[in-house]
Amino acid sequence: MKNDKCIAELKELNRLKALVLNSLKKAPSEGRLRSEMAQSKYPQYYLLLPGERDSYPNGRYVRKKDINIAKAYCQKEYDRLFLSELIKQERQFKRIIDADNQHNLNEIINMISPAKRLLVEPYVMTDEEFIKNWKNLTSESSNTYPIESGLVTENGELVRSKSEKMIADKLLLNGILYKYEAPLSLKIPSFGRSNVLGTENILYPDFTILNVRTREELYLEHLGMLDNPEYCKRAIEKIEKYEAYILNASTPFSLKRPFAETASSISKNTWIVLLQFLRIFQ
Repeated sequence: MKNDKCIAELKELNRLKALVLNSLKKAPSEGRLRSEMAQSKYPQYYLLLPGERDSYPNGRYVRKKDINIAKAYCQKEYDRLFLSELIKQERQFKRIIDADNQHNLNEIINMISPAKRLLVEPYVMTDEEFIKNWKNLTSESSNTYPIESGLVTENGELVRSKSEKMIADKLLLNGILYKYEAPLSLKIPSFGRSNVLGTENILYPDFTILNVRTREELYLEHLGMLDNPEYCKRAIEKIEKYEAYILNASTPFSLKRPFAETASSISKNTWIVLLQFLRIFQ
């Protein structure tokens, strides 16, 4: 199980952490080491101590017989950097384990008999129930903009381009749940540029993708015709609407925009995850 692997990795991180902390206990408490490569290509080390700043402003030269002093300072610098990275990875693995534990809570209802389940009010939905509710919430596109490509995905959706068919088929092949051009209602404020922040609150992301484990939706926009000025204009206005919502939303979200403001700077066929937030159906 993924959780077991994370726990094993966490144990190894803790073992390394103990070694580093023990090493830091023995490290010099004050000062730092400056190093440089001499013209002879041999490294030189200079010790900078708080009480010697006036006497040795550039540091006191460490002679060969005192090389262990330089070694202690070098080890201290390395240990601190190593410990910082250990702590970051430790937090990451703990988050994964916590998320997996939450996933296990979703399935506890299945540990009792079907007859008893009928009399239980579960605190969290099972994955199956969550997926069913998510699909029923909005399963079909209500976008009235005509689709004239004649291209149909393996999942039976009529899409606008070959690229969108490729994306949809790849998502289906990998068992990733998605909706095509499902309506997304956003409360966009009525201030700012009138052609962007009007009364229209319904957007149609190319793909709405469900992360079952985290129960988050991700909206993927595939900008496939940015050499078309009219298409490009609509795409930018759509992105600005997402941004307008984000600036005023209280729902958790993240926005990833790997491109600049102007249409001319956006490369063709850029894949963008525009918006991600938690949606709960309970």
